[in-house]
Amino acid sequence: MPRGDAVGFNAMLRERQNNRRQQALTLNDEVVPQRNFGLWISLLIWAGFCAATAWAFYNSMGTGTRIFSTIGLIWSGLWTRFLALDHKMPRLSELAILTTLTGFVCLMMTATLQMGYPLSFAGGLLTLMAAALIVSVINNSKIALMCTIGGGLIWAALQMDGYLETGTLGMFLPALWALAVLQAIRMKTLTGVLVSVITGYIWLGGSAYQAYMSETLSALYLCTGATVIGNLHYRAAKAAEDEGFPLMEWNVSLGWIIANMGLLALARFGLDPANVYWANSHDISSVVRIAWMGLMAGAILIYGGVSLIRRRHKHMSAFGIFLTTLLLAALPAAILFLPTVETTFHGLTNLELYPAAGLFLFGIVTGHILFFISNAFRRHKYIQVVTALMMTAFLAYMAKGIDLAFQEAWVVWLLGTMAAALVSLIAVEPQLADQDPELRVSVSSS
Repeated sequence: MPRGDAVGFNAMLRERQNNRRQQALTLNDEVVPQRNFGLWISLLIWAGFCAATAWAFYNSMGTGTRIFSTIGLIWSGLWTRFLALDHKMPRLSELAILTTLTGFVCLMMTATLQMGYPLSFAGGLLTLMAAALIVSVINNSKIALMCTIGGGLIWAALQMDGYLETGTLGMFLPALWALAVLQAIRMKTLTGVLVSVITGYIWLGGSAYQAYMSETLSALYLCTGATVIGNLHYRAAKAAEDEGFPLMEWNVSLGWIIANMGLLALARFGLDPANVYWANSHDISSVVRIAWMGLMAGAILIYGGVSLIRRRHKHMSAFGIFLTTLLLAALPAAILFLPTVETTFHGLTNLELYPAAGLFLFGIVTGHILFFISNAFRRHKYIQVVTALMMTAFLAYMAKGIDLAFQEAWVVWLLGTMAAALVSLIAVEPQLADQDPELRVSVSSS
């Protein structure tokens, strides 16, 4: 092709491309104002229903007015969220979800009052938490998740203060809390996970303290529950660490501390069950016993479930999961049937359960410390090294007064240490197998 024809052909192509760009810009200029116009209309309607709902409830208007305004608030909020997502406005969409949840609460209050069955504060709060959690799951809404977590925090604070009498409704709270934690993990929101954990501990601590002060829950059941919950927290934090969640190192240390402090308290019981702290350890009401058993069973099931995540990352063996879950379940079972355990132990070993049980538990904590601190050094987790040293000091304080000069004392203690180390090694066997150099570098404790 002659040079002049090639130059002319290239100029023609550039002209066509410029014309296409101009047409695209023209079309965008025509479409965007129309889309923005629809969004502005939706915002005006939404703001109008927000104002109408606030006015109707502030002035105690009739039932019809309140129902009309709240239904309008719900639907306008949902529509505004849809348009906000379409225009890539995440903050506006989250605010719309919040007003939709507010409209749901107002509608629920009005409807129950009209039907003559007004909701209690506990029932209303529980319903709001459940609705917010459903909205969060369907819409992947962080603010709805925070509404669920915030409702749990309000519940825990009011219950600790003695203002909220929950009754049977309180039994639904652990399930909602666990689902909120799972949703926070699914959405990979670190704030949601941390706030959920804090809320759960506030609720559990407040409930346990209230039951202990009212003498419906004994110290023995309280320490056993702390051990199980601490182990669950520890294993869940390790699983989250495997999934790549940041700042799980602190959660691992916290769960490990709670679990081993509970074991040390039980070790003191095993040394001296006649101490005044353990008075009326077996006098527990049937309702509280059932609630405690349900909580322990749920925690152990979740413990086994999160252990499967560790197996998927080749950080635990199947037999190790079965063994650790079985041993954790054996602890509350032994407390429930303590007289039978005492009789069986004496018949098999010709030894008294006390103080052998206490010495064995002290040995288990010793084994946990040795394994934890060695693994922390190997992985350069110096926060966990400090945690293990703190637990060593606490172990020495709790074990003061034990005379290890007698053969039986140090042998039982040593058996507990060896048992804890052996179970830990069995649990992390895939990490120790000489299969892949990468696995050995990325080892994490059991």
